[in-house]
Amino acid sequence: RVSKEYTAALHEAAFMRDYYAHHGYPWLARYGRPAPVLNMWPADHVGQTHVVETKQSQCNCSDVDDPNIRPHDNYPLVLNLT
Repeated sequence: RVSKEYTAALHEAAFMRDYYAHHGYPWLARYGRPAPVLNMWPADHVGQTHVVETKQSQCNCSDVDDPNIRPHDNYPLVLNLT
């Protein structure tokens, strides 16, 4: 009798072998991993960029009296997410 674990290991080994043969490099993620749970934005093509603009920006306030490190309310923060 062949165990479920052994059968699963054979399937994983076959996947790794086939993936390498097809792509030329090994699969680097966890085999059989679950679907992502964090929010993801759809993309229509590889390299698509999503642009997000916000008036909220990050500030490192090590010296709150220095005007050069305070966030500038006049300039929105633009993020390009690829």
